[in-house]
Amino acid sequence: MVVIDVNSGDYEIGYDDAAAMFSLLKRRPDAFTWSERVGYPAVHRMGFAFTRQSLRPDND
Repeated sequence: MVVIDVNSGDYEIGYDDAAAMFSLLKRRPDAFTWSERVGYPAVHRMGFAFTRQSLRPDND
């Protein structure tokens, strides 16, 4: 995760957004922040998906 103070351009990189944000807020307590998950199209993952597999072999 990268958290950026949009006013100053200062940033912090961390494993998750909370750790990065708290670290940035120690340096810049009045920061207005933007979070971005590096390498992924969204900051957070929502939901999950099941994959269903047949227990019987396909006899076509």
